Amino acid sequence: MRTSRGYDRPVLPLESTSTELDQRMFVSCPANAALIYLSDFVRARRSACDDGKLGYAQLALRPPVMLSVIEAEIVLQRDVVVEIAPAENAEDGETFGVTWAPAGGGPFPRFRGSLRVERDDARSCCLVLQGCCGPAAAGGSRDSEQALGHRITVSAARMFLRELRTELETFNRFEERTI
Repeated sequence: MRTSRGYDRPVLPLESTSTELDQRMFVSCPANAALIYLSDFVRARRSACDDGKLGYAQLALRPPVMLSVIEAEIVLQRDVVVEIAPAENAEDGETFGVTWAPAGGGPFPRFRGSLRVERDDARSCCLVLQGCCGPAAAGGSRDSEQALGHRITVSAARMFLRELRTELETFNRFEERTI
């Protein structure tokens, strides 16, 4: 079985108050099946809006961030609510809209971007999460706050992709056994 090969690309400044995020994670599941399973995953978690229509799928995360302080490590955790929009047909295949924000507000970078499935080979695919994360605090925040905010966002992105990878690989193993 293939292991995860998630990695970061360099952080590219979009403007002075936000940065670009590009995270990828390989999944042991064919791309066409992953799109079906991912659509089912989103559909199962969609909630009803006030007007009776279905809204975004929601997922709660608590990403850890390790901070090295003198001879100890501190783990900082933030509760994050992730919203996943239903897939839209895009030129590169199906794309899901993804946003997240801190549960209950607070100084946490918000994220807005997209999730797509790219074919790797006949038995695997790559989940690609790309978008923009905002500043850790309103106004001109300090560099240390920006850096911490970005680390929290990267941690949330990796956790989100790991959760999806687990779901997709579980669905795929179940389907393979029933065939």
